[in-house]
Amino acid sequence: LRLCSRPMCTPCMPMTETLDPDWNWRERWFAALWSTGPQNPPLDPGTLVHRNTTQISCLKALLSNYPALAFLVGPASFDRLARAYLTQHPPNDARLFYYGSQLPSWITGLDALADEPFLLDIAWLDWAWLESHAAADAEVLSANHILHEQRIGMHQVCPPHPATHWRASREHPLAQLWLNA
Repeated sequence: LRLCSRPMCTPCMPMTETLDPDWNWRERWFAALWSTGPQNPPLDPGTLVHRNTTQISCLKALLSNYPALAFLVGPASFDRLARAYLTQHPPNDARLFYYGSQLPSWITGLDALADEPFLLDIAWLDWAWLESHAAADAEVLSANHILHEQRIGMHQVCPPHPATHWRASREHPLAQLWLNA
């Protein structure tokens, strides 16, 4: 498994030989980042700092990504909700802008929110706004384009812009709730 003719230099050595022979250190370290409460053996101070910084960053990302939901449930309730979500769904992308994509689906089964079913739709709206904000740029279909440059027949389909998202509810005035939050 050598990549060059030099004696076993670091880039050419198999990964398991370049570091500690106990290759599971990464898995243990990442597990420590997402752990809560005391650990056995106790975590060293440096790992505790990384754990706290990582978890607080994720909680702040959820607050940024779901502002209307956070406003409607209140700071203490949202903090509990976010911490519970974090323990079950650590981020799988380094870009925290996208953290929380599963939150609306996750809160569907929460008994604590059963009395306020509109909160699920508010969470979906928060996420839809974020997806719209991060959507790929695309050319928009202008009236001038329709009238002068290209005829659009009755059977042609105009695909929605990548930033187009919507969520409707027959039971709740979602737009009003979301905009007032």
